[in-house]
Amino acid sequence: MARAAPWLVLLFVSLMASGSFVMIKYLNGFVTPVELFLLRFLPASIAAIILILIFYRKAFMEIAPRYWWYFLSREFVAVMGFHFTLIYAESVLPAGASAMVVGAWPVMTIFIAWPFLGEKLTIRKIGGALLAFAGVALVVMLGAKEEASLYDIAPSTWIRYSLILLIA
Repeated sequence: MARAAPWLVLLFVSLMASGSFVMIKYLNGFVTPVELFLLRFLPASIAAIILILIFYRKAFMEIAPRYWWYFLSREFVAVMGFHFTLIYAESVLPAGASAMVVGAWPVMTIFIAWPFLGEKLTIRKIGGALLAFAGVALVVMLGAKEEASLYDIAPSTWIRYSLILLIA
């Protein structure tokens, strides 16, 4: 059982992460994207602040005065910015199309790691990234043409919201 525990945890996390697209789409039918964003992050933020102050008060008091700007800017851009644009885009796009666009994000790390970390760009990496982007573009364009009509979404709106999601 001890050997299976990490795999069970990984399975649970994977199911929760993949289910979030469906849940966001479902909840967008009842609340606005802003309300859903607040419902998702306000309780977790309050709990995190309380836990930090209870268990890591000393470290927090040492680090926070020097790096508060870093924590706030990272939180607003990397966490809140991403999740708000995801929720906003899914107010129009179906969950499956959103998941496909989000699935292309790891490929972007190649192009971010190249200038900032000195990652070597090989022909295989560039070719794989271009192939991945072509697949996402195909899903977005075909979805804008065919699947959007099922959801009564104009193709231009479909593409616009897909780009918002990709930029996230």
